[in-house]
Amino acid sequence: MRRFVICAAACLCPLGLAAECVTGDMVNDKGIIARFDDGAVETHVRHDDQMIAVITEGDGTWRTMLAKGIYLIEVIDVINGNPDPSSRFLVNFDTAVQDLPLPTDQETFEVVATSSYPGDVPVSETHNYSFGPAETLQVGDCSYQSIPITMRYMSDVESSIEIVDYLPELGTSFLRFEQYDDQERYTYRLLSLTAAR
Repeated sequence: MRRFVICAAACLCPLGLAAECVTGDMVNDKGIIARFDDGAVETHVRHDDQMIAVITEGDGTWRTMLAKGIYLIEVIDVINGNPDPSSRFLVNFDTAVQDLPLPTDQETFEVVATSSYPGDVPVSETHNYSFGPAETLQVGDCSYQSIPITMRYMSDVESSIEIVDYLPELGTSFLRFEQYDDQERYTYRLLSLTAAR
């Protein structure tokens, strides 16, 4: 299952008009909309100086909070426009959010975390982040600098891997690949980025 999932949509640009490439200012304003090859649609909008909110509408609606646009902090269902506290999945790090690093070319960062649902016993995890070399990500007619990040989540219960593209000029990241317990694998391709209206 993807970190944020599923709503079909299309992005059509009028003939003769150049594509408008999204910017960090758009993320800070009304947000940007990302569309993927599996039909998923994400809206990324800045929540505060440390957090990006990613809102998914599809088979239900939910909000994901990403510290620094990278680190998963919270996933919560949204019902009739309101977060549902009973569904809240929460991750706590042993490092303050403001001290979590932005990607540095080909460096590695590891942190201890606990994750939990309401009423459950928190699970202790190790999160490992490997920052790859910068590359160019082509999205439609627009090019962005991307730093691929391989994220490994390890606990006594389960393990998983995600690979995201972090776009420094936007301050947020987009899922490229995920795998659970060395079995289920999913890949995603980012098709378009547009400003939310």
